[in-house]
Amino acid sequence: SDERLTRALEDAKKEAEEETRRRTKKELEEKEMAVHENPPPHTSISDGDGASGASSRALRLEVAALMKKVDVLESEERSTVKVVARALPEILPNVLINKREGLLPIILSVIRQHPESATRDALTHMLFNLIKRPDEAQRKVIMDGCVALAESVGPERTEEELLPQCWEQINHKHPERRVLVAESCGVLAPFVRTELRSSLILSILQQLTDDKSPLVRK
Repeated sequence: SDERLTRALEDAKKEAEEETRRRTKKELEEKEMAVHENPPPHTSISDGDGASGASSRALRLEVAALMKKVDVLESEERSTVKVVARALPEILPNVLINKREGLLPIILSVIRQHPESATRDALTHMLFNLIKRPDEAQRKVIMDGCVALAESVGPERTEEELLPQCWEQINHKHPERRVLVAESCGVLAPFVRTELRSSLILSILQQLTDDKSPLVRK
């Protein structure tokens, strides 16, 4: 019985080794095929027989492996942005008000990179609502974030994603937030088309000049 057990173990070991060799061979063949389908440009290495041919194949395999790693990293980066986007609404309320500006780089980065417009809209709303009743210094922090975002995403997304936040909060119950709207219109004006400055932005500012709060009117 001991001999049968030994033979069975040896057979299992040989089978495992053979399976490993088959898998390795298959992976090498797949990498070789990937390289042939997407050859690296401007290669100066000979594809002939002998040492130069072997060197060329090795280089191509290495390039193929690196390309796969890049694809994985890009995929992971997109996944990370989505994970952070889901976590931010739960993190923000638990951060002290005077520490929230530390989250701005993360919020801005996720808004800039997230592929879904609905999520970007929710996070941009979060940016404008970072502090419930922001004082002058806190408003400046939020506006600096808006400017940085506008510079990064360009006029089209500034008009589509940032300006609507101003319009939506024009009648906010807290005057500090209405002041934030007015100041935001001022700092965002250089990043939108001229026709929007003379229409939407001007309309918002004209409405705020008649605001009941002297803090907003001034």
